Amino acid sequence: MFLCLYSIGLRMDEARNLKWRDIDRENNTVIVRQKGGSFKRLPLNSMLLAALDDIAREKTTESYIKKIEKFLKENTNKTIEDYIFLNPQTGKPITRIVRAIERACEKAKVEKHVYPHLFRHSVATHMLGQNINLRTIQGYLGHSQISTTEWYTHVLSSHLDKASDTIMAGLMKANNSG
Repeated sequence: MFLCLYSIGLRMDEARNLKWRDIDRENNTVIVRQKGGSFKRLPLNSMLLAALDDIAREKTTESYIKKIEKFLKENTNKTIEDYIFLNPQTGKPITRIVRAIERACEKAKVEKHVYPHLFRHSVATHMLGQNINLRTIQGYLGHSQISTTEWYTHVLSSHLDKASDTIMAGLMKANNSG
């Protein structure tokens, strides 16, 4: 799920609600139901595809199948949908991602406060840093308003300040030597 949040910039609910049928292995894409009910198609990178393969293999293990059978036996009037990130105890998508992120950060000794939406912010910032067109980023993130995407441009202003400082330092050096 972390890879869905980071590598394709999904909102937490978009990642939680992904279903196996949303994955198009032939074209290496995923169809994502966005906030508001519209859909977008995004490319899947090889790392995310490999992680999805691992999840699919895990869902065929005997222990996982027993969990599903137990759930269905205890909840005879319920069915389980084909969510990628399924909680076998509830039959619904995983909801407790924040604690998993906290545990991963503790293990990696990351001191910065990391939350699910931060991955999405990072994707937008990286794209802007690579000079990806703002309209392309808007479509990738699924923002209905360009102003939402433009919010990320403030992050890059610090880069502009640093560039300006570098230029100024060069000018000062040239002025002092001449």
